[in-house]
Amino acid sequence: MGSGTDITVIPPPHAGVRICKNSRSLPPLVPGTQVTFPEIYEVLGGEAIYILQKPAGEGIEDVIIIKQELATKVIIPPGYGHLTINASNKTLKHG
Repeated sequence: MGSGTDITVIPPPHAGVRICKNSRSLPPLVPGTQVTFPEIYEVLGGEAIYILQKPAGEGIEDVIIIKQELATKVIIPPGYGHLTINASNKTLKHG
């Protein structure tokens, strides 16, 4: 699950408060390569929206948006960073 056994908790959004999210940079490079490790996350509570971005120079080459529900997994491919957004009125737990 994710990198190691970390579990992230993102509270639900409230009226008048900004959207609750968690941002991450790119995962580390596979030693001896220019390729990052893939990451796997499982939704342990609530619902999540993952926004995947593949950087290219000073811009973004590709964007993927994935909505995941409880007990589902998402694979972040090599070369992509991601942003996680709580997509429900419940606490999001993922790891």
